[in-house]
Amino acid sequence: MSRTVFCLIVCALFLAAGAPAAGQEAGGAAKEAQGERAAGGEESSEADDTVYSPDDVDERVKIVSQPSPDFPAGLGAAAGKCTPTGVVRLRVVLLASGEVGDVEVVASPADELAERSVRAARRIVFVPARKGGRPVSVRTYAEYRFDLLSGTVYADRFLKVYYPAGCSSYSAISKDMRVCFDSEKEAGEAGYKKSKSKCP
Repeated sequence: MSRTVFCLIVCALFLAAGAPAAGQEAGGAAKEAQGERAAGGEESSEADDTVYSPDDVDERVKIVSQPSPDFPAGLGAAAGKCTPTGVVRLRVVLLASGEVGDVEVVASPADELAERSVRAARRIVFVPARKGGRPVSVRTYAEYRFDLLSGTVYADRFLKVYYPAGCSSYSAISKDMRVCFDSEKEAGEAGYKKSKSKCP
């Protein structure tokens, strides 16, 4: 049984947001995030409900932890098709309370990738942005890129041929007919022959 190799690259570009802290700084930021959530409850009666743009705040959001989404299981060659790939773009509201608010899918190559990206975005830990000395909510964007490794071997289910890793000729195969393997050996064992086409 083939196990499709994949590479999950988390871009998660929070526009105008602070970068995740490291080492002791990360620990301090985590405590700060917890403190902001606690303080958020005390200030809720006077909270600013406005959702700001990152450019309209005095202190930007500090990302403490940004979990990666898990890659879909069972969607590789073993399922008879290549794992969906591409970029999932989300619109995310990071609340003044220190919690993740609305998460909206702006673009996604597949529903399953979108669902997993949304779940990952909801686990983000951060220190809220501040304006006028108080924590405020901001709306920003996150991107998660799902890519197969460059060593993936693509095959044509109809013609029963495969293309060597790095050969761009596979792009002519319709998505419904594409099959992915970890190596040429696995493709051969599955009954596919190496294509005689020249690879660009």
